[in-house]
Amino acid sequence: ESPSIAIPAADAWSSYENSCSTLRAELRGGGGRVALSLARLEAHYFKHHCFLEDEPILENIHRIGRIPSIIIQGRHDVICPPHTASTLAKAWDQSELVMIEDAGHSAFEPGVLKALITALGRMAQRVSQPVPGPESQ
Repeated sequence: ESPSIAIPAADAWSSYENSCSTLRAELRGGGGRVALSLARLEAHYFKHHCFLEDEPILENIHRIGRIPSIIIQGRHDVICPPHTASTLAKAWDQSELVMIEDAGHSAFEPGVLKALITALGRMAQRVSQPVPGPESQ
């Protein structure tokens, strides 16, 4: 593979991905070899269908249904559309869906980042609580 071909192609891949990930496409650093590494990794996953079978999470949701979760979803996410998060939340008994109105896919959009930090704080408090043992029943 020729770096003179691969790196510009990876930069184009990165620019396209960035334009799909955020509401307001912003140029970020990380072009060149960083973009090439990311493009290779993503292409490998896509080639193998992200190593997932058809709807494996929903078909196996009973295995994790009692584990609490907070699902953060951007309303304008074109990579993982909001209906997928809604479907997951409906199937997952212990889930809470937080829809961020002014966001796409990126965890770095202000509303998503704030919601992630809040959710992590809530989950940290939840898991730090003592679990009732058999003696308390």
